[in-house]
Formats: sequence, structure tokens, C-alpha cells
Amino acid sequence: MKTGKFIAAGIAVLILTSVLSCSVLAATELSKEKIIEIAKAKAIASGHDVASKEIVYREDNSRAGKGSFGVVRFWPKDKNIIGGGCEVRVNRDTGEVGDITSLR
Repeated sequence: MKTGKFIAAGIAVLILTSVLSCSVLAATELSKEKIIEIAKAKAIASGHDVASKEIVYREDNSRAGKGSFGVVRFWPKDKNIIGGGCEVRVNRDTGEVGDITSLR
């Protein structure tokens, strides 16, 4: 009889732990500011001049099964300039850079 109670208590603890860990994982998503910081570093490392660019941020959840992404675009501030920007995709859960694309 005691064994059954221990098993039931163990299962309850396991379920509670699972629920709490899922809540913690959901709360660890990177902030917009952190994603922009990661994207800037990657763009600079790839040879892009981000200091003279306007920063545009958007969220993208369109890649089913591959996580949610923050997309950061670096556009020329001068609207008369065509091209010269880049776009960086950063996984909001891991901070891993998915793609960097030069925009022309």
C-alpha cells in the first residue's frame, strides 16, 4: 500500500516538475534588444557597415518546426540609396544566427 502512495507522489512531482520547466523555458526567449545586438555583431563580422544604417526589427514564426526568429534589417538611412543593406535572422530561443542576406 505504501508503495502505491510513493509511486503516486513520484508521478505528481514529475508532472509538477515538467510544468514548471516548460514555464521556465518559455520565459527564456531572448529580448528584442539582445537579438539586435547579436544581429549587429554578425553583420559587422560579415563586412557590413551597420553604423550608418536604420534598424528594422520584426518577428517571424513562419519556419514551421525550426523555432521562432527575430529578423533584423539594416537599411540605408538615406532613402535615395538603393540596396546596401542586409537582413539577419536570429533564433529567439537559442540566439543562433540562421541566415544573413545582403539586400540589393
